[in-house]
Amino acid sequence: MLLKYFSIFCLLLFIILIPFSIYPFDKTNEDDKYDSLIHLYQKWLSLDNKTFQMKSFDISPTQIIKSGTSQKLTLQDNFGQKWIFKPFNVSINEPNVQESRYYDLDTFQTLAIRKIYKLFGLDTAPIYTITLTINDKKIKGSIQKFLPNKGVLTKSNTYKISQEALNYILKIHAIDWLFENYDAKYEHFLIISTDKDDIPNRVIRVDNKAFLGHENGNKLTKDWACNKNSKFCNRYYFHMWKYYISKDINLDLEKNLEFIEYISNFPNDIFKKIILFDDISKIENCSLQYFNNIKKTFLQLPILNKRKSTLYQNFKKFYTDLANERKINLKIKKDVDYEKITSSICTGLLKEIDEYENEILIQKSVVREQFTINAIFSFEGFEWLRKVLRVYKHKKEGDLIETANTALKTLDIIKKQSNNKNEIIALDMYMNEIERIRLGNPPSIRYQEINNFIKSVVR
Repeated sequence: MLLKYFSIFCLLLFIILIPFSIYPFDKTNEDDKYDSLIHLYQKWLSLDNKTFQMKSFDISPTQIIKSGTSQKLTLQDNFGQKWIFKPFNVSINEPNVQESRYYDLDTFQTLAIRKIYKLFGLDTAPIYTITLTINDKKIKGSIQKFLPNKGVLTKSNTYKISQEALNYILKIHAIDWLFENYDAKYEHFLIISTDKDDIPNRVIRVDNKAFLGHENGNKLTKDWACNKNSKFCNRYYFHMWKYYISKDINLDLEKNLEFIEYISNFPNDIFKKIILFDDISKIENCSLQYFNNIKKTFLQLPILNKRKSTLYQNFKKFYTDLANERKINLKIKKDVDYEKITSSICTGLLKEIDEYENEILIQKSVVREQFTINAIFSFEGFEWLRKVLRVYKHKKEGDLIETANTALKTLDIIKKQSNNKNEIIALDMYMNEIERIRLGNPPSIRYQEINNFIKSVVR
């Protein structure tokens, strides 16, 4: 019996040490303790991109997104998996559409934070940029994998949540503060699974928009992510701290402080390489001028690195203050086990790398060319109806007539120039609704449910 347990122990030890046998540590250099993670992550990043490039998409018979004021289409890939396509809020007729595929600020931020999350072993919804031909028009945008879920977190389950889920949220909060990913509403945490008592035991953060280094970054406080103009804070973190102080939940702040020190000492240049790529050639058809524009506008590296270097000190004080309000003392470790944290992250990356390699083998046999997507869909029609609904919502009657007239005139020109039956059907539907509103009738849909206006995009 002892021999059996010893064998199991040796097997587990071998699995844990695999990453370090492939990418050995050299403690002579302070940054070397991250080498195995960085090398493995680079392989993950390459395979992540490769598997996505092998996919092709078509319209999904079922449109999942019914609400929201931004335009979204549900697509499915050549394996039947659902994806949410969101066109960039730019003109689809501008030249050099590929040149501008990283133009959209929101998408750039979301792509960046997803890569950062994964570097530190945390999951979020896979998202990429893509240019698709829909109804014979090139439309660029982001495409995010749909994650089957059991809903989102609500105020009723703020503290009815597993310790595993709370540990994930603690780590996410630290990265969110570092990269100023403010928008952490309850509905931005998907419940992926629940236990036998229906308690969320795995959650995933979605809808990320990080500032990536901001001159006026806020101080780390309990209400850091709250909307200062609102009487009530609907950010999850604020309520999590409240329930921690009242002892309704337990948070392992000491352990998370080790994770935060691990991030704080990470090599400065890695974030630049991950977010922007170190080599301009790795961004498809992107000019040097455009690349430098991105760096200047979207990523303030000196500010970000300064924020990172003080991350541990900020969180140590913040956690100590929280514990004092709870009337307990934190037991902070002096030495962080870097190898243990790296091993845990690498184990997750190795698992996904194995999944990607298997997926590539399968996709080679079912790969197909990306054809034109046919759907009852009009980018311009949606955008103009959204403008009209926004004016209606703010009760600006004079502006409403003018906006509706401009919309109808513009969409009529587009309709006359179009030879695509699907686009014409969609334009007619949007124009009829705009005309209905222009004549003084109330909208047939709520502004927040505009995605449900065309109930079926499939003929």
